[in-house]
Amino acid sequence: MAVRFRPKLERLDPNAYYAAAYLALRYDVHPVTIWKWVSRGILPRPTRLGPNCSRWLGSVIEARERQQSAEE
Repeated sequence: MAVRFRPKLERLDPNAYYAAAYLALRYDVHPVTIWKWVSRGILPRPTRLGPNCSRWLGSVIEARERQQSAEE
């Protein structure tokens, strides 16, 4: 099953970190789906910022979106 990223929000700050909840809003999915995509290799693993804090760097997410667009 191919996942089509259709970001509905503006460009991400490449130096900011984003939570799963933000990415869920961006892709119009449930936050659990974000974690399922990580486990399936659809999204990259987040950066661990603390024992209970994982975030994605904006530049990493945008690079994955560009890669996925090129694959279509």
